[in-house]
Amino acid sequence: MAETYSVVGNTSKTAVVYEKFVETYPRDPELPDIFIKLGILYRDVGAIKLALSKFYSVLNLSLNIPQERMKNYVHLSMKAQLEIAETFFQYGDYKEAAKLFSRLSLFDLSQKDQELVHFKSAYTQYLMENYPIVVAALKKFIENYPDSHLVAESHFLLSNSFKRLNRPREAVEEALNLLRNNLITREGGEKLWFYWKKRTGNQLANEFFEQSDFLSALKIYQAMAPLSSDPEWQWPIIFQIGLCFERLRMLPKAREAYRILIDREEWKDREIVLNENLKSIQEMAAWRIGHIDWLSQTESGISSLLATSKAPII
Repeated sequence: MAETYSVVGNTSKTAVVYEKFVETYPRDPELPDIFIKLGILYRDVGAIKLALSKFYSVLNLSLNIPQERMKNYVHLSMKAQLEIAETFFQYGDYKEAAKLFSRLSLFDLSQKDQELVHFKSAYTQYLMENYPIVVAALKKFIENYPDSHLVAESHFLLSNSFKRLNRPREAVEEALNLLRNNLITREGGEKLWFYWKKRTGNQLANEFFEQSDFLSALKIYQAMAPLSSDPEWQWPIIFQIGLCFERLRMLPKAREAYRILIDREEWKDREIVLNENLKSIQEMAAWRIGHIDWLSQTESGISSLLATSKAPII
C-alpha cells in the first residue's frame, strides 16, 4: 500500500502507512529499510528533525539484529549514515556534513558510494570556501574515478576554485580541459557533459569578460563554439568572440567574426529560421562592423594628420 501511494506521489499517505507498519511490526526484517524510506520522505518535505530521527533509528537497531541478517543490516547502516550526511549537506550544515563524509570515507564502501562520499566531501569544502583543500581533493577524485558521472561537475568546481584563488591561468586551463573532453561516462552520458560544459564555459567566460580579461574570455568562447552547430548556440558565442577581438584591438579579426553572422556562409547548407534573437544578433553584428569601419577611418585620419603636421603636439 505504501509503495502504491509512493508511485502516485502521495507523500503524506505513504509516510502514514510506513509509520503504521513500524508500529504494527516492530521486529520485522524490513524495518531498517522502512526507516530509511521514511527519513528520505521527511527530508524531502523539509521535516529535518524527523528525517534524522528515522535515519538514526536504523543505527539504534544494531542490538536487535540476528546474526543471520547482520550482513544486510551493515549495508543498510552505511546507507543510513550516508543519508544523515546528505541531510546535513542539503540543509546547509556543511561543517557537520564534511565531518560525516570524511568519516564515511574510511569505511569499506561500494565503488559507487566511495565516489559519492569523496565527491561530497570535496563539495562541502567548496561550499565552505576552503579552496586549497578543494583543489587537492578534486584533482585526486578525477584521477581516482575517471569514469564517474561526477567528473564533469568536478571540473566545474575545480575551475571555479582556481578562479576564487586568483589563479586565472589554471582556471582557464581547467575549463578548457572540460570543454575539449569528449569522454562519455557511464551515467548521464553526452547530455550531462554538455550541461556542465555549457555552464562552466558561460560562467567563466562571462566573468573574465566583465573583469576585462578579454584574452582568457576569448580562449573559453572559442572552445565553446564547436560544442553545437545550432545557430541558437553558436551565434551568441561568435558575437562575444567578436567583442573580445574588438577589446583586444584586433579589429580585422573582430570584423571577420561579425561578418560570419551576417553572411551566414558557415550555415549555407542549413535552413535557418531567423527568430527575434538571431535577428537581433545580426543587427548588432552589422552595427559593430559599422563602428569598426568608422573607428578605422578616424584613426587613419588622425595618423595622417599627425604625419603631416609640422607643429609639435603635446
